Amino acid sequence: MKVMSGTILPVTFFLSVVAATAAAPDWLRVLVSAPLPSYPAKTNAVVLLDERVITVKDSGEIKTTRRLALKILRPGGRDYGVFGVAFDNDTHLTYLRAWCFPAGQPEYEVKEKEAVETGLAGESLYSDVRQKILSVPAADPGSVAGFEYEQRGRPFLLQHVWDFQRSIPVRKARLTLQLPAGWEFQSVWRNHTPQDPAQSANQWTWELADVPPVETEGFMPPLGAITGQLALTYLAKGPAASKSHANWRDVGAWFASLAAPRLAATPEIARKSAEIVAGAGSPWKKVEAMTSFVQSQIRYVSIPIGISSHQPHAAADVLANRYGDCKDKATLLKAMLKEAGFDSYYVLVHSERGAVNPAFASVLNFDHVILAIRQPPGEELVLFATMDHPSIGKLVLFDPTDPLTPLGLLPDTEQSAYGLLVRDDGGELVQLPLHSPSACRMIRSAALKLLADGSLTGTVQEKRWGRFAAETRAAYRSAEAHSQSKVLESFLAQSLGRFQLNSWGLVNLDNTDDLTLTYKITAPNYGKNAGPYLLLRSRVLGQKSIGLGEKKARSYPVSFPTPSVQLDRFDIELPAGYEVDELPVPVNADYPFARYTSKIEMEGRILRYERQYLTRQVEVSKESFDDLWSLQRSISADEQGYAVLRKKPVN
Repeated sequence: MKVMSGTILPVTFFLSVVAATAAAPDWLRVLVSAPLPSYPAKTNAVVLLDERVITVKDSGEIKTTRRLALKILRPGGRDYGVFGVAFDNDTHLTYLRAWCFPAGQPEYEVKEKEAVETGLAGESLYSDVRQKILSVPAADPGSVAGFEYEQRGRPFLLQHVWDFQRSIPVRKARLTLQLPAGWEFQSVWRNHTPQDPAQSANQWTWELADVPPVETEGFMPPLGAITGQLALTYLAKGPAASKSHANWRDVGAWFASLAAPRLAATPEIARKSAEIVAGAGSPWKKVEAMTSFVQSQIRYVSIPIGISSHQPHAAADVLANRYGDCKDKATLLKAMLKEAGFDSYYVLVHSERGAVNPAFASVLNFDHVILAIRQPPGEELVLFATMDHPSIGKLVLFDPTDPLTPLGLLPDTEQSAYGLLVRDDGGELVQLPLHSPSACRMIRSAALKLLADGSLTGTVQEKRWGRFAAETRAAYRSAEAHSQSKVLESFLAQSLGRFQLNSWGLVNLDNTDDLTLTYKITAPNYGKNAGPYLLLRSRVLGQKSIGLGEKKARSYPVSFPTPSVQLDRFDIELPAGYEVDELPVPVNADYPFARYTSKIEMEGRILRYERQYLTRQVEVSKESFDDLWSLQRSISADEQGYAVLRKKPVN
């Protein structure tokens, strides 16, 4: 739902333009020859200046001017010669200009008429949000590119988020806010030490120097959770005061007022609701039937137009059209549940865990809408996506937009995240539940037979729940029917090298119940012959270890999708005439965030390898990285362990 304007596009997109020679503005010219500090050799570019001036009028009209200058340091920095700015029917782009100072060549100006205008969201059926993309020529190492634009509009919210940190260094960032007399503002800093602004009458200026780039690390949190920001709320006087949201209650009340007229019940909604729940044996079965209908039968299509980027379409229209975006699907389900006697509440969330700033009360925090359904009393249910509200009671969180996550579970990115629970009288920021590991399980069991020539053959069964089931469904559903086996073959190739997939089958691919995958395989030369010995890697399939890189201090925590538990059991019948000479050492590695155990033993002629990997947390602090790194080393060593078989001597 949130649209940010003035974006440096991380794409290679150069226009074939005839650039006109023109004098560049003084603010840019003085930056061209300014000395720079020494940067690491891998630095592709540096932002010389990123300046915004926001001028607010008594009427609520806002003018924003932005100036941006970058210097390209390496060939990989050419992408920063492309700039895009968004606008819509309520936010007009007054002008857009760009200049380039190529190294050792005359300067150029690129005018707005050379820009390419496109839609902003490819997934939208229609949107009035557009963007203009302007590219400077000769954006080569040593060049300086400058951009400037002005926007004017009457936003429905008097707030702004200043994202001043990027993946490249920022030499200077400046934000100036001009408010009408009598207005005030609230400021919230995130991931940065708070800075006091310089004030002159009703004007405030924040200036930051040498903002470091965001370092790329494996398994790092989303950028929205770690980059520096300054969030501003303008507290208006007079007619514009209704656009000032000073707390979460205000934000929820505003969204509730937008959604209320779209929830009107119609005879069509009443008839469809009765049809869906007909024959359902219990109140919860009725809820299951309705959630399943909206999840599977209402297609996701986004149509953000004006304030409709936040306001749902009418429930009756969503039902008639059989499509809508997240807030539309939630609105239809809410209206249908109400017809059947069930209360539910909007919950505004973000599609990236950690992106919501709990200290900044704003709808700008959110880009997604789900539903909290009050659980019918008197039913014993095993559900993971629940929370107890002190006045409402037990609520079941459900995402009707996610086609792979069943009622009773939440998608990974929504677990443990902040959400805005919307009631008629206002909003309340709540933390959504984090599922226990048992909600996300994978159990792999195999009955295999090893022959004297090293060939391995047998049957494998995998049962999956939660994220493991969702990821598997997504992979197989996205493949053409004739090529679905390639998904399984790609996985087997990582563990077996040479193999033959003899048969395979999936149960519950087209619904959201637990998923079962069964297959039969033959792997020639799996066992390695070495004279009288036969070497057997006891962990036949699957990899739990992950690549964390070298052991060093981190800048950010390590982020994982969700708590989970994985169980592997491989029963391998050994060839006649062989006995065990040596077995891998069992592993028992236990840390607050995860536990990994393995064991291997003989039962008659069966070599049995078992392991369990339990993850308890979704974020491991950077201070615990050494422990996590040690755990992964232990897992990797266990996965590479070999059982040594010896041919029995002939008497």
